[in-house]
Amino acid sequence: HDAVVGAGGHGCPAGAVMNPVQFKAKVPGLMRQFMAEFQCTKEDAAAVFGNAGHESGGFMLMQEVKPTVAGSRGGFGWFQWTGPRRRKFEAYCSEKNLPPTSDQANYGFLCLELRGNEKAALPRMKAAQSLKNKVVEFELGYERAGIKHYDSREKWANIALDAYKDKYGNGLAPKTKPNSPMAGAVIAGTAVAGTAVAAGVSTWIAIVIGAVV
Repeated sequence: HDAVVGAGGHGCPAGAVMNPVQFKAKVPGLMRQFMAEFQCTKEDAAAVFGNAGHESGGFMLMQEVKPTVAGSRGGFGWFQWTGPRRRKFEAYCSEKNLPPTSDQANYGFLCLELRGNEKAALPRMKAAQSLKNKVVEFELGYERAGIKHYDSREKWANIALDAYKDKYGNGLAPKTKPNSPMAGAVIAGTAVAGTAVAAGVSTWIAIVIGAVV
């Protein structure tokens, strides 16, 4: 079923906010790391992870609920990667020995794509002037979903941005080198898969970033 080559499918039904508690716990640290990685604003990062929140029901649903292509495996992961992109994601997980449901795998593959075949998605998003427009531009540039549900994507982006501000205020991300010993320390202490994590989170981000660069 290679006809669907984007990311994004039906994902979470109607993009419903199923359980934003876990999303709110994880997303500020992920955004902060992403901002340092790609030299972008908190609004840019919120647009990226708002799209992910919509697709995965706040990181709760990895497998597409109702595949767009009947009989196909559908999308998988934070961004519901489909067709060839799903297979590349699975190959990446296999190569790195990472569970495909893990944050390490999903964040790492996102970074890999945004430095590779999908790198054009970031400039168009950064050029947009509002969070709403950034959400739309990232969906168009990176996900290219069959069903857009922009209202839901924007809702998740606002949840992400509010969670970031609650944790870090309006400050910018630290200028940490992605492959430095401190890379990933910014997300230590966030909840991963519903479990409190401290040092372990910083370790996997550092490993993944080093593998992707």
